[in-house]
Amino acid sequence: MSTTTQARHSITTLDGQPCPDVAPIAAMNWLTQMLASLPASEFNQFSVRVNGEVWSRGTILQNLLCARRNDTLRRHFIGGHVVMTEGFRALPNRDEFLQRITAFEAFEPGDDPYLDRSFGCVEIGGQKAFWKIDYYDKDCHYASEEPWNPEKTTRVLTLMLAEEY
Repeated sequence: MSTTTQARHSITTLDGQPCPDVAPIAAMNWLTQMLASLPASEFNQFSVRVNGEVWSRGTILQNLLCARRNDTLRRHFIGGHVVMTEGFRALPNRDEFLQRITAFEAFEPGDDPYLDRSFGCVEIGGQKAFWKIDYYDKDCHYASEEPWNPEKTTRVLTLMLAEEY
């Protein structure tokens, strides 16, 4: 989970070129710029190493699409369903937690290994709350096979107390 000392993602091209700034937004922007600057002949072969795992161009694009859609749901509560557990709903300072969750940017590799921004933790006065985004099919019966595809995915943002996880 998030700590006071923020860990950083390790992102490099396969030939060792490091991402110059691995803060979450900067890393996403760097990956987007890398993809946009590729010659057409190299586009399909492009890969990077993220936290030790090799990602293809397709994986990068899918995770970046998920991150953008997840941010929209978390920041604006649009693009999916929002569910609060009973404990979260009963918080006397629920509005303060909601404000922190919608402004959250402290993503770390342990909480966000896929750069899709689907999980986070905020703490106020010793009380921890988690938020988590799950990907379901359009009928919300099964996991989505294509979480990056809004035509095949319903996002569900769950807001909960840490002890309810």
